[in-house]
Amino acid sequence: VGVNPIYLARSFRKHYRCTVGEYVRRLRIENACREITASRKSLSEIAASSGFCDQSHFSNAFKRYTGMTPAEFRSRLRAS
Repeated sequence: VGVNPIYLARSFRKHYRCTVGEYVRRLRIENACREITASRKSLSEIAASSGFCDQSHFSNAFKRYTGMTPAEFRSRLRAS
């Protein structure tokens, strides 16, 4: 984008109140939530299609963002 990477990171953080990495992870988790809701794919398939390197990393990030595991999220959807 033609600017210093540190300037870009600081400006991004000031504007969005999170780092670029946190923002990308949040977008990936939101995508995963939509996929869990709309499909019957396995959680490992959803993890891979959402850009996570493995299901464990996906589960940890998902729990940090939503407060529940992907399996808990899926079971609550089915219960309602």
